Amino acid sequence: MITLVQLNGISVRISTWVSVLMFVLVLVIYQLMIVKPVESHLKQAKLLRTSVLSEQSRNISDFFKPLQNAVQTTANKVVLSSEFLMDNNKALDGIELPGGVVFLADDKGNVVSSSEQWTLSHNGHFFIKRNSFQMLLNRQSGWTQVFYDAHLQQYVLGYGVVFREGNNVLGVVGGMIPTDEVIASVSTNVNESEVRYFIYSSLGKVIYHPDYSLKLLRQAESYNAGNYVRSVLSNGLAEYIEKRNSGKNIEQYSERADTIFVDAMPIEHSNWIMAVYQSKNRILDQYRYDQLVYWLTCAGFIFVTFIFSYLISKRQIEKRTQRLIEPFSRWGNGSIDVLEKDMEWLNKNKSQQDEFSPLSQEIKRFVTVERRYMHRLREENNDLKDKVEQNRALAQAISYSDNIVILLTPDLNITIIDNKGQRLLGSSKSSLIGQSILSFIHPHMEFIKEQLSNQLRRKGAWQGELILIQNGHTQTDQEVWVNCSITPMRSQDGKTEKYVATFQDISSVKDNQSRIERLAYIDELTGLNNRAFFLAQLEKLVEISKRGRYDFALFYFDIDDFKKVNDFLGHEGGDMLLKLFSDKVSATLRNEDVFARMGGDEFAIVTGGVKSQQDVIAKINCLLDIAKEPFELNEHYVQVGVSIGVTMSSSDQYDAELLLQHADMAMYEAKSQGKNTYHFYSQELNTIAKARIEIEQDLLHAIEHDELELYFQPKVDSRGPLLVGFEALLRWTSKKRGFVSPAEFIPIAEQSNLILKVGDWVLEKAAQFVHESKQNVVVSVNLSAKQFESGHLVMNLNNVITKYGIDPTLLEVEITESSLMRDVEGAIKQLEDIKTLGINISIDDFGTGYSSLSYLKRLPVSTLKIDRSFIKDTPSDKSDVEITSAIIAMATQLGLEVIAEGAETKDQVEFLASQNCFFIQGYFYSKPLPKNDAIVWTPEING
Repeated sequence: MITLVQLNGISVRISTWVSVLMFVLVLVIYQLMIVKPVESHLKQAKLLRTSVLSEQSRNISDFFKPLQNAVQTTANKVVLSSEFLMDNNKALDGIELPGGVVFLADDKGNVVSSSEQWTLSHNGHFFIKRNSFQMLLNRQSGWTQVFYDAHLQQYVLGYGVVFREGNNVLGVVGGMIPTDEVIASVSTNVNESEVRYFIYSSLGKVIYHPDYSLKLLRQAESYNAGNYVRSVLSNGLAEYIEKRNSGKNIEQYSERADTIFVDAMPIEHSNWIMAVYQSKNRILDQYRYDQLVYWLTCAGFIFVTFIFSYLISKRQIEKRTQRLIEPFSRWGNGSIDVLEKDMEWLNKNKSQQDEFSPLSQEIKRFVTVERRYMHRLREENNDLKDKVEQNRALAQAISYSDNIVILLTPDLNITIIDNKGQRLLGSSKSSLIGQSILSFIHPHMEFIKEQLSNQLRRKGAWQGELILIQNGHTQTDQEVWVNCSITPMRSQDGKTEKYVATFQDISSVKDNQSRIERLAYIDELTGLNNRAFFLAQLEKLVEISKRGRYDFALFYFDIDDFKKVNDFLGHEGGDMLLKLFSDKVSATLRNEDVFARMGGDEFAIVTGGVKSQQDVIAKINCLLDIAKEPFELNEHYVQVGVSIGVTMSSSDQYDAELLLQHADMAMYEAKSQGKNTYHFYSQELNTIAKARIEIEQDLLHAIEHDELELYFQPKVDSRGPLLVGFEALLRWTSKKRGFVSPAEFIPIAEQSNLILKVGDWVLEKAAQFVHESKQNVVVSVNLSAKQFESGHLVMNLNNVITKYGIDPTLLEVEITESSLMRDVEGAIKQLEDIKTLGINISIDDFGTGYSSLSYLKRLPVSTLKIDRSFIKDTPSDKSDVEITSAIIAMATQLGLEVIAEGAETKDQVEFLASQNCFFIQGYFYSKPLPKNDAIVWTPEING
């Protein structure tokens, strides 16, 4: 147990002697505290058992002895004869049994008792139960079981002697005595005694048991005669009664997790057996405290012995070990050479053959080996210091970098993680160690887990972008985009021992990309998709439609006269209108519909699942109804319209760009029909559009290559006739097309921005004509609506006047009613600016528009030109005569000059003169003339 100490060459085995001493002490203590008390208790228990059994059995035997004596005395008087009762009737004389009765009975159960009253109460029938009677007949003599007697009204025990002649039973002499008294006496003694006992008969019946009431035992005997023991008693007690009922040896049985010890003794003068019993647990309870004291005492002795041996050994060992420690102390201080001085002592110690001798030799060997390797260790130590310094510098560099480094096992479980990695994964180091890095990959990238693992197995490394989730949850935690690289750390044999995973947080980069994509595909003002996104979606739908699985309709529309809203309410009001309009349209669309702002006030919608034009018209009417609703813009209510162009995939080209172009064509066709309406694209429209495009391209070529020319139609005062002016009319003679009618190319120019270039060219040439002409008459120039709305008209007029130095009163601009009525207030202001320049203003084609007289008198105009449609049928058509007369009368009342356009006959000229309209423009006087002819033209009277 304790290391042996060699002191002055004598081996003192302290621990051995201490162990022997402890063993002896334990035996003594055990003998004194456990064995002696137990033996004493067993002797006492045995004496008590013998005393109790002897005393109680003697008391019970004394109780039943008179019954047995009385029966035996009667039996001695019996004479054997066939008339058993008659011949032995006097045998009962003088027989007394206090508290009991003695009787004679033949083999038929007829009885004669020492008590006549008892005999009569039984009506001549045997008192004993049949089973007990039969048992008695089978024996020479014996005791019965306890039974209930109705006459005595008590439970009794019977004893009888059987008389036979050969094998024939002649009769029985018997007696019985009540048992309740003796049982009560036993019960009282049990309650007053520390010893517990019970009584049972040799017939296997329990007479008395303190744990079972007499009533229960007797009821069980009555109702369960065949299984009396098992029906009431515990299994252990029942087995003891059935198998161990002789009462000769000490027995035991199990009952409710306990062992019961039983010692039994037969009771003389009866068939009863008295058993003393005691519980094992009850016996041991009184010794448990003694056992506890015993073991505590043993533990105390062991502890004291240990301390004692420790102190002795410590003192002796310290002397020897101190001498051995000294060389190590000096070596630890760096004085390795001093160990040579200790070699002599170590050699001396070798002669002492004790436990320290091998240690001394090992120390000597150690010193020799240590000196040999010291130099090498110092060199390795220096190399290690260099590597540590390098690793420290590398770790510091990593800590200052944006990268996060995590070491993983070959199974990709986290083994080492720094603070930045803990912040990235949103958890503490203790909870992260051992977790798989794959568990932090977002479920949206579930597919990449297997891909990553497979690539690591095949190539040994992986690199890519991942979405990580913090704390392993997706509902509340933040998603983090990272650029990840996983590379292996291999052993010398090339086996992968670990993986080094580096992460760089690129969430901000991804956020910026998302914002850029949003800017690239979302209209900032309305929040709708923009043109690029719409075109991309349209291309996808076209591809699906090519496979015959999807039909859709494309709506292209803009807000009519949107410029007026901008001019009146400013760009803020215009933006507000676009936002409100787009919100209302969006509210009517399905999730699968694609709605985009294409630019300016133009929008487009793709809606699928259309089967006919009727489905499309329903959507068109919805858009028209939305536009009709007033929009509240900065406390102003504005009502607008939309022009809608529609094309359907089932009847158009399978090309996204062409579909947009066709829808755009249809929209402009709707505008040309009066706006706030719709038009379906058709092949005819495409043909017209192609022709328009070609004309538009040729017209641009004509402007650049001087193919255009101004013609001038004279205006004549019929009273002279006198030349009062010219109207400049545009003509185009194309080298490619030849002569092109103004009715063909002017509308096309007006639908595009070419009309602005054409208009500027006409103003330039008209001013030049005025400058070159010596006739000093007014030249009228027609203005388009786009020129009027461009905002540059006044500036352009002023520029040409200044350029050619002409009298502004010799220049007149003509504008149609419809152009003026688009924005009356804006028109009035712009006309006033033109009037300020000194230029005359004329309303062209008067009567064909929808001008209001209240606005007309506010307009700074000087001339009304009656449209040729009202002149051509005068004076034969009454309606035209009345309209023309009314226009002339109205203009006269307003102080305006009137000129009739399109007069071709003398009757027409005379009719107009009769109505006080003398200024005539028409073929009656002259057709439009080239510039050179117009300069020299003079009026002729046509007969």
